[in-house]
Amino acid sequence: MKKYWKISIIGIVLCVLGMVAFRPMKDGSTNLAFGTWFTRSLQNSDVTGDAAPEIALLSSKGDTFKLSSLKGKVVLIDFWASWCGPCREANPEVVRLYKKYKGMNKNFEILGVSLDNKRDNWIQAIAKDHLAWPQVSDLKGWTSVAAETYGVNAIPYTVIVDTEGNIVARKLKGRQLEMKLDQLLGVTK
Repeated sequence: MKKYWKISIIGIVLCVLGMVAFRPMKDGSTNLAFGTWFTRSLQNSDVTGDAAPEIALLSSKGDTFKLSSLKGKVVLIDFWASWCGPCREANPEVVRLYKKYKGMNKNFEILGVSLDNKRDNWIQAIAKDHLAWPQVSDLKGWTSVAAETYGVNAIPYTVIVDTEGNIVARKLKGRQLEMKLDQLLGVTK
């Protein structure tokens, strides 16, 4: 019996949060920022095996870049932002991985997806952190279509896509990320 009251409390809390997330505001709008976060939190963002949804955003060079243009390669999608301290701290490791795998295997690429709002800050961070791979952003911050599509609710956030265009891992970092890339790219010690 005690087990069921805990589940009931969790259910009630989730219902209340859902009502708050989408309640109409005085001006007739809804609380979509919180609602979007709430919806993303409820999504099973660890799902793998599905086809990676298309990302088609403006690149740091000003042209439209599509994830699908990288089909046939193992792709590490790296969600980050110039204002994100943990992202910037992780960038030297991502640069190291890029040099390691790009140097030995032409079937590897990273796609940086920025959740920035300010183009100048984004471009400066790319240069300062020496991010040599394709970078894209719609400059909409947390409401980025790519972040919403992939269920990103915290950054840094990684997604690995295999050569067939399927998601094979999410939210890996550090040694786990490197081990998965080693496996996919056939790197042996």
